[in-house]
Amino acid sequence: MIIFVKVRNDEGNLYDSYDDYWKLVNLSKFESCELDEVNPNSENIYVFSPDNGNVKECCKREHKAKYILWQMERGIEGAIKDYFDEIWVSDRYFHSLINHPKCKYVILGGHLSLGGRPKEPKKWDYVHLSYLLGRRKEKIDNLIKEGYTIAPNGWGEVKEKSLAYSKMGICFHQDEMPIIEPLRYVLFACWKLPMLAEFSQDFFPYAPLNAQENYKLMTEKYTFRKCVEGAV
Repeated sequence: MIIFVKVRNDEGNLYDSYDDYWKLVNLSKFESCELDEVNPNSENIYVFSPDNGNVKECCKREHKAKYILWQMERGIEGAIKDYFDEIWVSDRYFHSLINHPKCKYVILGGHLSLGGRPKEPKKWDYVHLSYLLGRRKEKIDNLIKEGYTIAPNGWGEVKEKSLAYSKMGICFHQDEMPIIEPLRYVLFACWKLPMLAEFSQDFFPYAPLNAQENYKLMTEKYTFRKCVEGAV
């Protein structure tokens, strides 16, 4: 059985930035469990994301079950963890840089119900849904100076409105590594939003400006369930 493990922060909450990841897990009807419910002696396949100290403590013990880290975080250093049996990444160029037999390229697929219905008239030019720090903040600030309007960041109803009433989604990197942001890409695709995407070495399977093609790919060909089951 494939089971997704709920990784929580020090306050006992799921990570906010993984909200859409968990929507995909639930919409795709996968089983989930808490960290202390992982059975190391089972035949189960457990998928963890993200990694943290509690996950390490759980996974470093001897186990018969298969432990997979779906690595959504960026950075090559320390990408391979010896306490996981397999590491999944969702950018082909990132996968080539890691270049390790434990590492597998797995598309982060979508679901019809991850997106909502785009609405008119549009209120904003761009929506980014990212933490504004460093180089990313600088790029957004430059767009504002040029006269573009940016949808508000937030969760729940604020997020829904920002996605529904924006003309395009923005994908800027938080660092210099030219790899895609899989969760943001799949969300924009399922909302039928064309993407203004910063250069990445390999955009596969996306065509950033082709919203209809991306929507079809992520809701038909590369659904979350198909991609997960194909990988295991």
